[in-house]
Amino acid sequence: MLRFTGPMLLILMATVVVAQQDPRIGTQTSAVRIQSLIDQFRSEDDGVRYAAAVAISKFGREALPMLTTALSSEKGFSRMYVARTLKLIEPENSLAQATLIAVATDKDEKLDVRRYASFIVATTPSGVPVLLRMLNDEKDVFVRRSAAFALKELFDISGYLTGGYKAVLMNALPLIVASLGDADLVVRGLAVEILVQVKGDIDVLLERSIKNSPNELLVQTAKDALAQRRSGTNPSGQEITMEIKPGAEETMKKKPGFLYGPLGIIYALAIGGEPVQDFRSIPGAFGPLCLRVTVNTTTRRASSGLSKYNPYKDLR
Repeated sequence: MLRFTGPMLLILMATVVVAQQDPRIGTQTSAVRIQSLIDQFRSEDDGVRYAAAVAISKFGREALPMLTTALSSEKGFSRMYVARTLKLIEPENSLAQATLIAVATDKDEKLDVRRYASFIVATTPSGVPVLLRMLNDEKDVFVRRSAAFALKELFDISGYLTGGYKAVLMNALPLIVASLGDADLVVRGLAVEILVQVKGDIDVLLERSIKNSPNELLVQTAKDALAQRRSGTNPSGQEITMEIKPGAEETMKKKPGFLYGPLGIIYALAIGGEPVQDFRSIPGAFGPLCLRVTVNTTTRRASSGLSKYNPYKDLR
């Protein structure tokens, strides 16, 4: 056993004290840990990536420089998880938002990455005006569809949302009414579903469009939406909540007829959970509708719903 005495012991003690007081020691350790977690964003497992994002977010602003660097160096879904983590730390991070918008509208990027970017944009109220601008993109129907799917999801779970969503979603309604005249069936259909499910007196918006719009397609679609509102028809079907038993998740994964996970990350975050597989999962058909299941892994509760329009069909 080594024994230190006299001057050597004093030097060793001084070194320990300096190390304890030197903030760079802890920072260096944190940097190694943060980089290790960023590397996990390249995993093919969404659960691994999400866990890494949450772990990095706990470092707070200390992680921002490394995330900012990774935002320009990572690719594909890894890059999207970097942006998502930046928004976990700073919900209104301008660089993350700009990156997400650029990816969502980039025709050279993979379609599933672009749609994922659109859903991350929707995770803060400031993203709603961005989605509305995308909904008006005359050059790219995929951009309009992505915006419509994200907006539909927000309206689906608007009862869970806080932090300024209510006002921006209500302000979005006139532009959603305008999209009833979109040349694309999916965009029009999603607009109808949104307007049919909205609570409150918005019939006047539809009536005004029917009376004043020169767009015959918009007029007819607005009539359809108004008729559904007045008849109480819900094109998305009914939503149910259920208990999830041990092993149920694994069983669902093995059934190709299930859409496992929500239409995006928004729904899971709203009920306090995170999908094991997110919206890139391949949906199954439930008659003419698509079934989605969102699992809250903490509470062991799941929520399911039906959607008439398939958000994955144009990703294939």
